[in-house]
Amino acid sequence: MRLASDQGALLASDDGGATYRPIFQGTGTLLAFALSPDGSEIFVGGEADGIWGGPADGSAFAQRSTIRARCLTHVGDAVYACAREGLDGFTIGRSSDGARTFEPVYHLPCLRGPVPCAADSDIVTECTAPWTVTRQELKVDTCPQAATTGGGGT
Repeated sequence: MRLASDQGALLASDDGGATYRPIFQGTGTLLAFALSPDGSEIFVGGEADGIWGGPADGSAFAQRSTIRARCLTHVGDAVYACAREGLDGFTIGRSSDGARTFEPVYHLPCLRGPVPCAADSDIVTECTAPWTVTRQELKVDTCPQAATTGGGGT
């Protein structure tokens, strides 16, 4: 169980939730958690703690990355993390080495909008005008060129 309090903690239960034992104590809020597909490894992290990982039994946790993780998921052989674009260099990143290093998959400035739709739709009337301000705030014109061809530009 992940406790996302001011000093987050990760707890484990060996008896179906009747009791819990701490297996990780964060220094800040733990926003992110992932379990490997085979259930053998867990990852936990947050903006103050970076990303930590280890065996699912809670032994031998080690810091894997200083990425300020806002979310984590483990799909196949990759760990995906949400991070802060301005601090970590990406909004979504992919790691193929157990969350030790990340390659950018998506950059916030690559966001495009609003989606094409009929002129009389709610999207056009509700989103088109605010998008002008939003695109300036996101600095969408600064999308890295490589991201537009590498799957990160949609």
